[in-house]
Amino acid sequence: MSTKGLKISIVILFILVFVSLGLNWYLIIQLSNARRQVIAFVQEFKPAAQNTLSTVDTELGAFEESTIEFNVAINQDFPVDVEIPIDEIVEVPISTTIPIKQEFETTILMDPLQSGLEIPVDVVVPVDVEVPVDVVVPISVKQTIPIAANIPLNLDVPIMIKVSETDLVTYIQQLRQGIAASKAFIEEVTAEFE
Repeated sequence: MSTKGLKISIVILFILVFVSLGLNWYLIIQLSNARRQVIAFVQEFKPAAQNTLSTVDTELGAFEESTIEFNVAINQDFPVDVEIPIDEIVEVPISTTIPIKQEFETTILMDPLQSGLEIPVDVVVPVDVEVPVDVVVPISVKQTIPIAANIPLNLDVPIMIKVSETDLVTYIQQLRQGIAASKAFIEEVTAEFE
């Protein structure tokens, strides 16, 4: 190789070294700017993410302790087809007066002289009396009463469901555990940039 070729090679080598140094310097500045941007983003993102996750966790806790209330409208006929057996003793009080007004024809044997000789005498006996009746009469009632009817129902039935007594609790607890894990992950990841 000639000296002229060697000089050109050295010049090209110096140019490549300076270009490489310039590119390295440019990459270091860009990486430094990117790191500053990531740190700024993390400093803005972390509190917002932590606050959002805390709010969601609080809302889930409140929902878990809440009661869902709503009304169910019922507007339909309710068929009833039953037989009601009755086996009772009913005491019926009777309190009245029975008037008796009648004449009876009868024959009376009389012995006016006390001689032992009796004489038959036909007489009419008038009866005019009121007989009071005050009695309690027990009456046995043994009967089956069939009842077949459609009863129209038109009402609002209030329904109250405690969320803590439903299967939703399992899902809410899983979500809250996931939120706690997300908070820990954000804390761990962002700690590297602080």
